[in-house]
Amino acid sequence: MSWAYRSFARHGKRILGLTPPGQQVLDAAERIMTEIDNLKKLARDYAGSPEGTLRLATTHTQARYVLPPIVQRFAERYPEVRLKLLQGNPPQIAAMLAAGQADVGMATETLAEAPGLKSIPVFEWEHMVVVTKPHPLVRFAKHSERSP
Repeated sequence: MSWAYRSFARHGKRILGLTPPGQQVLDAAERIMTEIDNLKKLARDYAGSPEGTLRLATTHTQARYVLPPIVQRFAERYPEVRLKLLQGNPPQIAAMLAAGQADVGMATETLAEAPGLKSIPVFEWEHMVVVTKPHPLVRFAKHSERSP
């Protein structure tokens, strides 16, 4: 196929990179390939075939401390599904979802404000201040089995 513009920036015979129109063509091709993958996934979903790749965008903290037992159970239950973890901060996770680079996102802060996304709470994350017993903040502690 012949284009009416140059796709590559060159110096002699050496390719230096893409021209702006070349970059636009590459971006469009990547979007098309993503859509082809989405169509294949959709076909598998309707066929009832639990196989393929599930792309989960999450934070480092979730991947390190929350997901290991969940990933293990998922792998046991769906051995034909490849789980791909993508790491990012919450705005990056939202961007991956919006761009079709991730199927599901998991973050500690809500992404409900992100256009086109819906946040579904799946568990509560408990945050605590930890101090020594003689610390002045101890007087604010609620008495429970964990704080005698």
